[in-house]
Amino acid sequence: MKTTYFADMRAKFIITSLLFSFLPALVFSQPGQYYLNMFKDNLSWNWLGKLHWESPAHANSHFYFDNQFTSNLFLETSRNNKWRDENNLETFWSYPFSPAFKTISHLKSQIFSDDNNFVKFSKHTFFQEFTYQPKNWLSVAPALGWATENIYSYPDQGLHSRLKFDLRSYDLGGYSTSTGGFGSLYLFPDRSNQEYRQFLAFRKQFSEQASDSIQVGYELIANSYPLPPSATRQEKQLEDMGANSRYLFNELSYRISSRSLFQVETRIQNRDVTQSNYLIQNHREELHLSNRIGIRFYSNSLLTVFAFSTSQNTTLASRRPVGSDESRTDIDGLQSAFNYLLNWRINRSNETQLSLSYTKYEYSSPDTTQTIDEDDIRFIVDAVYRHYFSDYFSFQLNAYIYLYHQIYIHPAQSANNNWNRIYQLAPSFIHRLGDRFENKYTIGILANYTVFDFEDFLPEIRSYLLRKMVFSDTLRTRLSRGLKFQLIYQLEKEDNGTFFKDIFAQQISRELLSHLIDVGLVYFRFSGFELTTALNWYIRKEWAYSAQNEKTLIRNYLAFSPRMTLLYNMNKRLHLFASFSPRTYTDLNIDRQYFSLGRINLRYTF
Repeated sequence: MKTTYFADMRAKFIITSLLFSFLPALVFSQPGQYYLNMFKDNLSWNWLGKLHWESPAHANSHFYFDNQFTSNLFLETSRNNKWRDENNLETFWSYPFSPAFKTISHLKSQIFSDDNNFVKFSKHTFFQEFTYQPKNWLSVAPALGWATENIYSYPDQGLHSRLKFDLRSYDLGGYSTSTGGFGSLYLFPDRSNQEYRQFLAFRKQFSEQASDSIQVGYELIANSYPLPPSATRQEKQLEDMGANSRYLFNELSYRISSRSLFQVETRIQNRDVTQSNYLIQNHREELHLSNRIGIRFYSNSLLTVFAFSTSQNTTLASRRPVGSDESRTDIDGLQSAFNYLLNWRINRSNETQLSLSYTKYEYSSPDTTQTIDEDDIRFIVDAVYRHYFSDYFSFQLNAYIYLYHQIYIHPAQSANNNWNRIYQLAPSFIHRLGDRFENKYTIGILANYTVFDFEDFLPEIRSYLLRKMVFSDTLRTRLSRGLKFQLIYQLEKEDNGTFFKDIFAQQISRELLSHLIDVGLVYFRFSGFELTTALNWYIRKEWAYSAQNEKTLIRNYLAFSPRMTLLYNMNKRLHLFASFSPRTYTDLNIDRQYFSLGRINLRYTF
């Protein structure tokens, strides 16, 4: 059940947000933004709120305020309703005492509650930061403050300190050198949380055509958190989490010509992760290595990119429950990929986009008892072609091909080897006469089938095929100066069933037919306002086929809903969108049911 504390928090936030939306001029005199979004369906309510303001850059002091709030309510019929709330606040105020010295007061707050997972915690940190910047390329910022946390009803408070330093674009023997570091420490009575990061980067422009950059970095995280209490244990127990990471990144660029660029990228990262508590000790070591070679060519009408990349991911993981033996799950992953992209404006009437991708992934484990070894091959083609017959009539063709081959290496899994193939073709026509008339109709055809490699040796047919056709027609026409008529119709047909690859035939097991009709009027006579009233019908029928090919109706869904939406824009500062739709529906063995859908979206810039 929702606690009084979080219910009060939600109510105060919504009331305060509404006050800010109607009285921004009394609170702030400089530009900011307020955002509120609410959505309701038949099972849940969702709220999202944001209030942001920042003083202008030319002001002597600098104030920053950002608060984000999310709340979700899941409606249950047999048990209590479930809430999930989160509020994140970050604000600071800085004041310069001199060009080289300034002070910054920070406040960070996070409150979280999830009734589904029985998790509640709150974290608040206040610290004072002092920034010393004697040169534009050098700055040091120590900070000291206080932190409070309440996790699983275990309150903690203690000292918080941090340190940042940056050295940017410093010339060192002809190399542009940058380095920086960050350290953070939380000291609580029986635990501590700490984080350290550091990087060092070099960049060299050898000529007008060639440049090289390299960056190395290190990160250490060591945190300790309370564990949730259980029925047999109420005393406080801690879990230690640690991560130790090192990385190297190198990028070499060579400009072949004024319109072409060649790049080589290399990344190496090593990471150790540990987890320990009174029940278990886990350790994982990760190694990631990747390389990429790319060529780009561009002109006024053409952009083409070719890239080849490889990567290797190695994970050595151990799991040791207290009082039990260690178990390991070591994994190696190798990936190689070719990618090609083409954007070409052929002439004033024709343009095309083409994307090609080929990827091979090898997934294996050194442990011979594992049966997870497999190879995956993916090939994707995505193409779009547009032709403009005139300023009023155009044609577009979308084509999509997806080929995926899954190969299990271990004999125990090889019966699951399969090919998945997806083909999709969708031509569309658009007829537009300014803002007076617009008609767009599209027909999409899709075939998705999966074929198992060794089906002849299997006891039953497992290959299947899904075919789908969708036709949609959208018509909008202006009836008068302040009135538009719109009609949306969509027809969808689908069938799927067992697929026999030898004779390329299908035995249908399920069939679907649906219609969607939406008829509406759009009123826009008043400046900034747009009101839409519409009627919506949705019909969906499904049939199942027995082994004797007998067709049985298993679903006869009919829904009707009037719909009203309001859109308001005022001088690009206020944006309001609101919609409400009560819905009634029937189905087989279901009497008439009712529920409502609604959405409110408010954004105000002040």
